[in-house]
Amino acid sequence: RMSVPEEPTWTFSFCWLLLLVLLAGSRWILDAWLTFQSGLKPLSLTTLGVYSPETARSLPRLCRQAKISMPALGILPTKTPLMFSYGFLPQLSRTVVSEGLLDQLEDDEIAALYAAELGHFKYWTVPLMSLAAVVLLIPHTLYQQVSEWGNRKQAAISRISASFISVVSYGMFWLLRWVPLWLSRQRTYYSDRVAAELTGNPNGYARALIKLAIATAHDIQRQGQTSYLLEGFEILTPMSHQVAATLGSLYVLTPLEPVLEWERSNPYRHWLSIPQSHPPTGERLHLLMLYARHWKLPCELEWQNTTARPLQKGLSGQQWRTLLVQGAPYFGILFGLAIASLFFLVGVFGTRFNWSAV
Repeated sequence: RMSVPEEPTWTFSFCWLLLLVLLAGSRWILDAWLTFQSGLKPLSLTTLGVYSPETARSLPRLCRQAKISMPALGILPTKTPLMFSYGFLPQLSRTVVSEGLLDQLEDDEIAALYAAELGHFKYWTVPLMSLAAVVLLIPHTLYQQVSEWGNRKQAAISRISASFISVVSYGMFWLLRWVPLWLSRQRTYYSDRVAAELTGNPNGYARALIKLAIATAHDIQRQGQTSYLLEGFEILTPMSHQVAATLGSLYVLTPLEPVLEWERSNPYRHWLSIPQSHPPTGERLHLLMLYARHWKLPCELEWQNTTARPLQKGLSGQQWRTLLVQGAPYFGILFGLAIASLFFLVGVFGTRFNWSAV
């Protein structure tokens, strides 16, 4: 009788140990990557005060108010508008901003974005999202480096090899990206609320998001492509570069309120946001305006039919049928994966308990 081979438990232990190391060292790993790739530099409150006196004056107070340690500050010498935080503990974390963002936003808008970053620390989502960013950065950096190397080569074999490796590595990045998307969307609601509460300025934060979208669209148009920083760190930024590019490109063609209203009231909005790293912008801005109205502040944005009709709480029968038909390829993939996982579990338990086939 043949003996059943033992489970390779050391493999699972090694994977867990590796994830713990990446989690604890995420601050220094991302510091090193950003320093090497983009010239990350420390940012003092004095220097930050040149761009935003309100931020330099209020940031230590906001940290005490949120009951968190003040993270280290950093600045990226790039025109791409960026802001994000990463690390393990607040005192072992860093909040990074780009020169492009500081140059294009006003004093109170910069302060509101920093307050939103404190919201991530307050609800302890930074460690998990930092771990996800480090894991995603591995295939995305491979894709970036190999694709740039292939573009410089003339030999056909080099370009074909680079294209193959780039496609595989980007495919891995795209698949792994789905893991943190739900947490990325949920934490955005909380950080938006914290930004409004700490600063008492939901209008300033709303303006910051709109200007960030416009600046992102301009940056993509200027470069002729999406910056690797925007794509690689998307789950950490205040707004998805895909959503920002769309919204920022439309503002010169049409008033923003109808576009934002569609994002707020579309019954499919939550389904459409599943592949996105952030909630619909219209819904976020609508909530900020509700905060402003509750605090008796003038609203930066007004939707004509905000109070005229209530939002649809669920999908109708016809809308469900439309959703199922249009989403059939994606639902089919999930259904197939579920069946494959079921058969895999049956095989695992059959091997473990030595079930014999009849």
